[in-house]
Amino acid sequence: MSRYYKPNWLYESLPYLYVLAGCATLYLLPPPWSIVSGGLLLLSGAHVLAMRQLERRRIRAEQLERHSRRMPARTVDWGDAR
Repeated sequence: MSRYYKPNWLYESLPYLYVLAGCATLYLLPPPWSIVSGGLLLLSGAHVLAMRQLERRRIRAEQLERHSRRMPARTVDWGDAR
C-alpha cells in the first residue's frame, strides 16, 4: 500500500482518465501506435474499474455478514404474553 496521500477525487477519477486518454490516443495517433497504446490504456482503465467494483462488493458483503452476526434474531414466545 502506498504511503502517499491521494485525494479521493483524484483516486476515483483515475480509471476514467485512463479510458479517456485511451480514446484520445486511438483518435490522435497514427494507427500502429494508437492501437497498442490506446488499447492498453482502455484495458487498464476497465480493469481498474472492475477490480474496484469487485473489492467494494466484497467489503460490503463482509460488513453485512459482520452486522448480521452481531444482531441476534428476535424471537417472540407468544406463550408468555398471554
